[in-house]
Amino acid sequence: MEKYFIGVDGGGTKTLCLLASEDGAILGRGEGGPVNPVFVPREEARSSLRQAVAQALKQAGATGRRISDVETIYIGAPAVDQQLSLEALAGLCRFERLVSNADDALNAFTGALVAPPGVVVLAGTGSFAMGMDTSGNQVVVGGWGTLLGDEGSGYEIGLNALKAVVRASEGRDEPTLLTRKLQQHLHFVAESDLRHIVYHTGLTRQQIAALAILVSEAASDGDGVAARILGSAGKELGLLAVAVLRKLALTGSPGAGSCGADTPYRVALTGGVRKAGRLLLDYFAATVAGAAPGSEIVEPRFEPAVGSLLLAFQESGIRPDQAILANIDRTSRSLNRSFG
Repeated sequence: MEKYFIGVDGGGTKTLCLLASEDGAILGRGEGGPVNPVFVPREEARSSLRQAVAQALKQAGATGRRISDVETIYIGAPAVDQQLSLEALAGLCRFERLVSNADDALNAFTGALVAPPGVVVLAGTGSFAMGMDTSGNQVVVGGWGTLLGDEGSGYEIGLNALKAVVRASEGRDEPTLLTRKLQQHLHFVAESDLRHIVYHTGLTRQQIAALAILVSEAASDGDGVAARILGSAGKELGLLAVAVLRKLALTGSPGAGSCGADTPYRVALTGGVRKAGRLLLDYFAATVAGAAPGSEIVEPRFEPAVGSLLLAFQESGIRPDQAILANIDRTSRSLNRSFG
């Protein structure tokens, strides 16, 4: 009987689920809303997770396979514990094992680099970095949330856009295209209306993070203020990577790369903020290269949801070989083109 695996990546804006057969063919893909119960009600987190998994099962069923039994489900989502996962999955399918990591660092790392050594910086609604050396030593920095961290994240970029509009309106900074773009997006006329929108109507964490795309558009149109916001974000994300590289070097293990050993570390930036444009990526790369010249900036191989899928295979005692990886790559691209 063929075995099936489910990998879930959850964050502050959306939840993504992938379902695959044991040869690596991705058969179903599902999406849900935000799943972090620190920032959304537990019921909403449970509903988002359930929706994503249900959609993936339904899409896989449309291929002619009735999938009621799954070998392993791996859920990489911050603060999502085993109990919440069990509640969300109740009645959807039977499964041999469930791993709910309450963390999205390892699946982001595994998706981007597949295997150590290396460093992965994830920048979505929030931000963090994880590194692992050849001995399995792990370091995670960032992930402190909106009040204490999230540097370089979509949330910080969006928040800085709001602040830039306020500063420009008072003459404390130069005029910016962000004013017009935010007026159109948030439906206000006078900048003073932002007080009501932000403090009384209220903008959610994900709504503020969604403003990052406007910053990218303004920077592409030549806006200096937007360009500085993206440049600063790229630098902050680079500093996350540098902090991990330095901490890994302290382990003294082979592969500490640019911080003193012979083997360079691969460094990848993944997550939605990566799509902000070349400027942010250039600042990220320059910051890493300036502090760790022996490191190698690489493209992430897969998205974090694929990382969860790979970890589901590993939890079942299967080490994905090149044939499985190639099949995941081929079918995930095809599914992403056809989805939704």
